[in-house]
Amino acid sequence: MYPRLTLAISIIEALAIFAYAFSGLIEARKRRLDAVGAFLVALVTTFDGGTVRDVLLSRRPFYWVQHQDYVLVVFAMAIFAPLFLRVTSRLFDQHALLVTDAIGLVLFSVSGTSIALDAQMPAFTATMMGAVTAYSAAFCATCCATKSR
Repeated sequence: MYPRLTLAISIIEALAIFAYAFSGLIEARKRRLDAVGAFLVALVTTFDGGTVRDVLLSRRPFYWVQHQDYVLVVFAMAIFAPLFLRVTSRLFDQHALLVTDAIGLVLFSVSGTSIALDAQMPAFTATMMGAVTAYSAAFCATCCATKSR
């Protein structure tokens, strides 16, 4: 892969991780979860889709294991999220989750497709891996944050 393209994919992955982690933290705040719950929802939101993709592609180690610094970033975000969300919730409460989900979907679709192409998958399969990466994370985050009655 070309160096500029590799750099662009790395930036896309970092932005996608930040967007989905923030989305998970917003969802956790809506559900009034504690710090541990918020971290777990953000972690699942951020890395579940990539884990499913890695399992389907037989790719080891998993992305989040190979890039543990991103897990630490999500942890730090979970610690500071209550303060940040309390201050900013008055500014953009209704649309923040929608915007962060949309950004994460787009960026993780690109990232997932790129990783599948690197694994020598055909174009159609790579496109499906991009969709799996993006959508399974959003689905699992919603399920994880929903309280059972």
